[in-house]
Amino acid sequence: MKMLWLQKQGVLRTLVTAMYKVSLKKANVVFFENCENQQLFIDEKIIPEKKTCLLNGAGVNLEHYTYQDYPMDTDEVRFLFVGRVMKEKGINELFKAMRMLRKTGLNCTLDVLGGYEESYEDIINRFENEGWLHYHGYQEDVRPFIRNCHCFVLPSWHEGMANTNLECASSGRPVITTNIHGCLEAVIDGESGFLCEKQNVKSLYNAMKHLANLSPVKRRDMGIAGRKHMEYVFDKKKVVETTILSLADDKSKHR
Repeated sequence: MKMLWLQKQGVLRTLVTAMYKVSLKKANVVFFENCENQQLFIDEKIIPEKKTCLLNGAGVNLEHYTYQDYPMDTDEVRFLFVGRVMKEKGINELFKAMRMLRKTGLNCTLDVLGGYEESYEDIINRFENEGWLHYHGYQEDVRPFIRNCHCFVLPSWHEGMANTNLECASSGRPVITTNIHGCLEAVIDGESGFLCEKQNVKSLYNAMKHLANLSPVKRRDMGIAGRKHMEYVFDKKKVVETTILSLADDKSKHR
């Protein structure tokens, strides 16, 4: 869950905090997808720490998002974005970083998947006409696009736990994302991808440029490292098992 209300001050924060306290008063256990959100609830005294359980997001289905051989057949670097097309997903920073990369002469493109949450039609049409952006709208199955890309990029401002990062890493693709909780957990910085500063075009540009200038073999190895990280930490079967064990433990305490 996203805790934007706790980033604000005043009546809204007070009201929403009070509502959470009332609604969770009788809860035996509350699950969280990242440690920042968990700590916010503890700090705001919404629920005591002993009644919280931290999960690795919802996990990722390793059998659905299987490892895909890394594309080695082109000098072009194909970046991929999957998500709602809106500024809080970092789409403006991504577009600016891409234009900066193109101005350096780097042979790179960007595929964008996702519906419009805000008015970006004219901007996307302009960049499509420039030849480096390909917009595909909402897609039921993103796996063919993941298979075709060289790197997934999600410069989001806030996330509970970004499933797209997990899905692309599970498929063996390097991931570039922001160093915020809900995103950073998916990446071993410098090993399976790169982390960048939130709302910082230059930081994102540097990460994308670094990735693009690596050899295809090095990028492939980063993707393999990401897959191993998903297997070790984010396997959905392990997350479900943790959830069941936590509920069973809570039930035994209240007998």
